[in-house]
Amino acid sequence: MFFLTKPSPAALDRILADCADAPLTYAEVGATRSTLPAGYYVDRYDAELGRGAEVFARARAAVDRFVMYPAPWTEIHRTFEKLHEGALFVAVIRHMGFWSANPARIIYTVDETGAETQRYGFALGTVAGHAETGEERFEVSWDTRTDVVSYRVVAFSRPYELLARLGTPIARALQRRFGRQSRQAMADAVSTRP
Repeated sequence: MFFLTKPSPAALDRILADCADAPLTYAEVGATRSTLPAGYYVDRYDAELGRGAEVFARARAAVDRFVMYPAPWTEIHRTFEKLHEGALFVAVIRHMGFWSANPARIIYTVDETGAETQRYGFALGTVAGHAETGEERFEVSWDTRTDVVSYRVVAFSRPYELLARLGTPIARALQRRFGRQSRQAMADAVSTRP
């Protein structure tokens, strides 16, 4: 959904209400857990955030706050506090002088404590009204053997809305920008206490 001005919180609430029962716009639900499907653009990026349990705790808190969406050109509108499967939110993005509101649903969460690695995060799936179609997983992990805390994103997508299809080169450039700034936002979030 595209807007000439930034959509108000009330307008975003209406989008959430309208999308409450909206289906996902792609068939390969959950594919970010394993093999990514053909026919999509694939984005993978990761960053080392630091070392130790305290850094991992801050990284988890940053994921809960959707810090990975870099301000000021992106923000999240949501009505839930705790990440959970089925939760709906809207990613609001400013690009080239206009705004888009992109509804998405959390399709699964990750909260694993293994003998050697702890992982935390979630995957979103696009619903009707999102400019793209596909899935994206945001995850932080702590390798207790090396003490390294990492941030990783895996996504597959392709344009869905007409304007997104017409502007594919611009959309791809925005996704690369998002990747760079998302890594930096997460690094900044864990470098000091919130």
